[in-house]
Amino acid sequence: MFITLVFGVSLFGASTFAVAIGQMTDPADIWEPEKPPFSMERVRNFLGAAWLCFILAIAVVGFSSSLLTLLKHHANRAGVNGQKMRKTIAITTSVLLWTLLAVAFLFLSLAMVPYAYIPGWIAVASAILFSIGMACLLFFQVRMCA
Repeated sequence: MFITLVFGVSLFGASTFAVAIGQMTDPADIWEPEKPPFSMERVRNFLGAAWLCFILAIAVVGFSSSLLTLLKHHANRAGVNGQKMRKTIAITTSVLLWTLLAVAFLFLSLAMVPYAYIPGWIAVASAILFSIGMACLLFFQVRMCA
């Protein structure tokens, strides 16, 4: 279920590439005569970094799903050791996927700042707070499963 959810979110996030290569309004035009918080080049870099994180999440989902399926069949023959290995891979995958998604949403939020200043910074703060909460939950998950 988790892997399916991450795959769906990542497909949505990977579509940001269309925005990154499309016609975007230059933040300097919106902020004129003031200087924008981020330049057009910086916004494109943020979008590119977010796109990269989503694409990497899709790759991790595909690889880990295949690996866990393979290990499940192998674990039927291996017994308890196979179960422990699957749990370790599942936890590692969970940590990696959550980290990629958190970083992707942070970069998307930063890219929004020049276009919607207050909502953009609220999104940045929210992404950071949720990332901290996620890190705490992952820490407890790792400790409970160890």
